[in-house]
Amino acid sequence: MRWTRRGLLAAGAASPFAAPAASPAQPVPQPPPGYPSKPIRLLIGFAPGGATDIAARLAAPILSEFLGQQVVLENRSGAGGNVATEMTARAPADGYTLLMLTPGQVVTNPLMMRVPYDPERDITAIARMTAGQLVMVVPKDSPFRDVRQLLEAARARSRANPLSYGTPGPGTSQHIVMEMLKKEGSFEATHVPYRGSGPAVADLIGGKIDFMIDSVSPTLPHVRAGSLRAIAVTGEQPHPDFPGAATLNSVVPGVVMTTWVGLGGPPDMPPAMVAYLTEVVRRTVGHPGFSERIRDLGGQSAWLGPQDFAAALSAERTSIGAVIRGANIRME
Repeated sequence: MRWTRRGLLAAGAASPFAAPAASPAQPVPQPPPGYPSKPIRLLIGFAPGGATDIAARLAAPILSEFLGQQVVLENRSGAGGNVATEMTARAPADGYTLLMLTPGQVVTNPLMMRVPYDPERDITAIARMTAGQLVMVVPKDSPFRDVRQLLEAARARSRANPLSYGTPGPGTSQHIVMEMLKKEGSFEATHVPYRGSGPAVADLIGGKIDFMIDSVSPTLPHVRAGSLRAIAVTGEQPHPDFPGAATLNSVVPGVVMTTWVGLGGPPDMPPAMVAYLTEVVRRTVGHPGFSERIRDLGGQSAWLGPQDFAAALSAERTSIGAVIRGANIRME
C-alpha cells in the first residue's frame, strides 16, 4: 500500500509491478520431503466477493495443479481480517495452513488497534501476488455525478445527517483512505464496516449506503453492468477501466493509495518450504489463468519474493504509521 499526504510517500521497497513471474513451463523446484501429502487450507479473512476472495479463487486451482494437492478455501471473516490472521499465527508451521494477506491485516490494523498477533513475528510473508489502486463508486441512481459533487454534499450535510460509506472492514486500506479523505477534504461521513467487499457492494447497489471506495475487481463488473458508477480512483494516474473518473489527488491533494494481495503462513516456517511455496506462487501469478483474469478485472499480477515483500511491509509500517499519527486516525 502506498500513501501520499502533503508529499509523503510510503516507501514501498519495490515497484508495484516489479519482478516478472516465471514461465509456467519452467519446472517446479523440488518440494521439502513428503510435502504436500494432504490438502492445504487457504484462509481468507473476508466474506466472498471481495478482491482478496477473488484473487484466492483464481489462484486456488492453479496452486492445486502445481502443488499436486487440493487447495481448500476457507472464508473466516471478521475484525478486518484479524480472525483469519490470528488462526494462521497459531497454526503449525507445516505448510498446511496458509493465509491470503492484505495491508490491513499486517500493516494498518496493528497500528490502529490491539491485535492478538505480532504481524512481523507471527506471520511469514511468502509472496506478494497483485497490486493496484482503489475506486470510489456510487449507485447508478446516485445524484452525485462526480467526486466534487459528492464532497460538496458531504460538507453541506449536518453531523446529524451525514452521508454513509461502506468498507470491507475496519482497518482495511479502504477504511484508511476514507479516513484520510475525510480529514484532508474537511467533511464528515458515517463508516459502515462489513465482513468483506461482497456484502458492502450488495448494500451499495441496493441503496443502503451512499458510496464506497473499494478494490477494482469486485466493483468493475457492476460498473460495466451499469449498477454502479465510478467517480474517482486512488492512484496517481487515471485508471483505463474508468474513463472520466478523476483521481482523488486532483480534487483533494495528498490522497493517493495503492494496495495489494499476498500469501502468508504461520511463524517459523522452514526456509525450504517458504522457498518452494514462493516459486509456486510466482508460477501461479504468471499463469494466464490468473494474470489475464486479474487484468480483465482491472488489477495486475505483481509478484514479490519473501525478502522484498517483507522489506516492503516494513517500509509501509513506518510510513503509514507516520500518516496515521499525523492524521490522528483511530478505530471507531
